[in-house]
Amino acid sequence: MTDLTKTTVLSLLSNSLFGIPIELSDEIDWQEVFKECDAQSVLPLAFSAAPPNCVSPDEYRKWSKRVKDCLGGNSVISYSHTYIHELMEKENIRYVILKGCASSEYYDKPFLRVMGDVDFYVTPSDFKRADALLLKNGFVPHNVDHEYEKAYTKDEVDFELHRMINGVPTGKNGTLIKEYFNDIFDESELKTTETAQYYSPSPFHHGLIMLLHVARHLTTGGIGLRHFCDWAVFADKMGDGFSPLFEDKLKQVGLWRFAQIMTQFCVKYLGCPMQNWLGIWDDELLENLRDDVFAGGNFGHKDLSRADEAKFITSRKEGGVSSGSNLRQAILSANEIVRKHWKFADKLPIIYPIGWAFFGGRYALRTLTGKRKRIFVNDLLVDAKKRKDVYLHLRIFEIDKEVY
Repeated sequence: MTDLTKTTVLSLLSNSLFGIPIELSDEIDWQEVFKECDAQSVLPLAFSAAPPNCVSPDEYRKWSKRVKDCLGGNSVISYSHTYIHELMEKENIRYVILKGCASSEYYDKPFLRVMGDVDFYVTPSDFKRADALLLKNGFVPHNVDHEYEKAYTKDEVDFELHRMINGVPTGKNGTLIKEYFNDIFDESELKTTETAQYYSPSPFHHGLIMLLHVARHLTTGGIGLRHFCDWAVFADKMGDGFSPLFEDKLKQVGLWRFAQIMTQFCVKYLGCPMQNWLGIWDDELLENLRDDVFAGGNFGHKDLSRADEAKFITSRKEGGVSSGSNLRQAILSANEIVRKHWKFADKLPIIYPIGWAFFGGRYALRTLTGKRKRIFVNDLLVDAKKRKDVYLHLRIFEIDKEVY
């Protein structure tokens, strides 16, 4: 992908989100631009700012149809928020929406934000009751063994019922973050729009959910520009009220610097108005982060090998970015694979080496039989190191080393 394509995508988004004037070149490859916007899950936002004569009439109709499909999907998913609300309310199950409509409400044009599914959180004590309610109403379950959530499909819409907030690390940081969420239901607010009714987290809880979500997915498969657009409009709406609400609490769990860098990215590349709490700028880091986002696409869908690279970058359980050796990180990741299938492993650590052999052997067999794509470890290590060098500067969950 050319730098011109990157610049054009960002310019279109800046115009759509904040009305920043667009400077367009005659050399733009609009097909490449729209394909990239689609891969980043920001096509409706960008397309709304593109000149109608940028491509041939046939091509314009093709991309216009793709946008209409996205908008139609948004409408269905928005209504699905209402459906969840009615189900949970009827059974007196407290819940809040994670991202989705809760993120869209911060946009001036909420219908242009692409939505993929309906994520909602209930207390662990209500999880089984909520699960039974969904099954009773025809929801078809999927990842039933996931430690954080359970996924379902109904009427071609995907739903995720969360028993925990994704991205909360272990240790003292995780304990404090869980305390931050103790009042999430009490502080939530019932929102009603033209297409949806739902309980939305308070601004503080919503911002924290987004930071945890981005930190988790950035260091694994990757995040797309949609995540930064969500953060840009949120930070803009919060304005000067952001620092009093977030600074002290985020500093205590090592996320303040990450919030600053996220917002710096949005100011530099997405037209977000300058904020007065952004701290020290690192233009080289922002450029590297931009290139990383374009390399991976939304959740890393452009390069599926990034999920394997993550095994040398981060521990999903510990959170943040590992500063240890590749060997140590590989062992931690292998342990997570074992623990995912054998939940009793933590209580019987001697089982881990057996799991390494079993699941490693199973993977090798599937590779040999063509059921899994072969992994070239040396290539993974090289690419993982590049990403890790960038992510370490984000100082995720680092308290003592923060720079403001």
